[in-house]
Amino acid sequence: MPEVILTIFLTMFIARLYTTMRMYSDDFWLIEEAVLEDPGAWYAWHVRGFKRWNNESWREALTMWVMANMISPKEFKVLFNIACVLKLLGKKDEAEQFIKKAEANIIPGQEAAAQEAIKEFHNNRLPLLI
Repeated sequence: MPEVILTIFLTMFIARLYTTMRMYSDDFWLIEEAVLEDPGAWYAWHVRGFKRWNNESWREALTMWVMANMISPKEFKVLFNIACVLKLLGKKDEAEQFIKKAEANIIPGQEAAAQEAIKEFHNNRLPLLI
């Protein structure tokens, strides 16, 4: 009987090790593994969206940020980035709605930096926040 328990334990350990080893190969897998471990972690979705943005997958980035927004609907960074990608995709009315939500949820103590980013947004520069 102890051999069976040991075999089960070792099999579980090796299976888990096999799936997590790719995390250490590059940061793409680190983020993917973070989302798998805790789908309710808004920041993992946020970084996932940023990775998609860097690959110029605008719609995928929007999807990732919308997921982050569903988890944490008052995060300034997420709301701001959604507004940026919507503006890029030509949905200016929706972008304005999200920038207003972002303005309403500025993090205390970061008002100056947030206002500067919002000013750039209105000047069509679309600075992303990570």
